[in-house]
Amino acid sequence: MTDFVIKVEDYVFHVQRDLITYYSVVLREFLNKNATNKITMINVEPEVLKIILHYMYTTHLKVNCQNMVEVYTAAENLRIKEIMAKCIQIMRSSDPRAHIYKYTASGILGLDCARYDSLLMILRNFEECIAEKEFLNLEVEQICEIFTAVGLDTTNMKIKSFYDLFLAGLKWIDFSQTERLQYAVSVMGCVPFKRMSNQELHQCFSPPFAKYVAILPG
Repeated sequence: MTDFVIKVEDYVFHVQRDLITYYSVVLREFLNKNATNKITMINVEPEVLKIILHYMYTTHLKVNCQNMVEVYTAAENLRIKEIMAKCIQIMRSSDPRAHIYKYTASGILGLDCARYDSLLMILRNFEECIAEKEFLNLEVEQICEIFTAVGLDTTNMKIKSFYDLFLAGLKWIDFSQTERLQYAVSVMGCVPFKRMSNQELHQCFSPPFAKYVAILPG
C-alpha cells in the first residue's frame, strides 16, 4: 500500500513513506521536519529514480555501465549508503565487467587518464570483456574506439583472431538490430579486414554475415 508521492518532471511515483525514509537519510530528515505526503525532486532523471526505487523494493540494483554514474550521484545526494556501496563494489572489482564500467564511468566523468587505463585493461582482457553482457550496453562511439585500438600495433594487443572482433561487432549490432543496424558501417569499418587470413575473410563474406560486410564502402 502506498502513502507517498514523488514527482520527477512529468512522472509520478507512488511509494511507501516508511520504505523511502528507511533507505534515504536525506528524505528521512526532511520528512521528520515537514508534514507532507508529496515531494518534487529535481536534478534526477525519472529512469534513475526508477532504478533507486526498484532497489528499495527488491534490494536488487539494476544498473548498467551507462547509467551507474547517474545512479551513484543520485544515491549520494539522497544519502542512500547501500546503493553507493554496491556501485563502489562494482568499480573496485577486477573482473572483466568492471573494466567496462570503469571505462564508461571515467569517460562520463572526463577522467582521461583513468579512461585510457581502463581501455588498456579491456584490450588486455578482450575475449573475456566481449563475453560480458555489459559489452552490449556500450555506445557506438565506445565500440568504435575499442575496435580501432584493437587493430593498432601500438596497444600491444594480443588477439587470437580478428575474425573474433568481427563477430563481436555483429553481436553488438544484433543485440538491438532495429536501432543499431544504422551503425553497421561505422562498427565494421573499425574491423581490420586486411589483417585477416583468407579463411577468415571467406567466413566474413559468407551467409549470414555477408550482409554486414556488403554495405561497407569500397
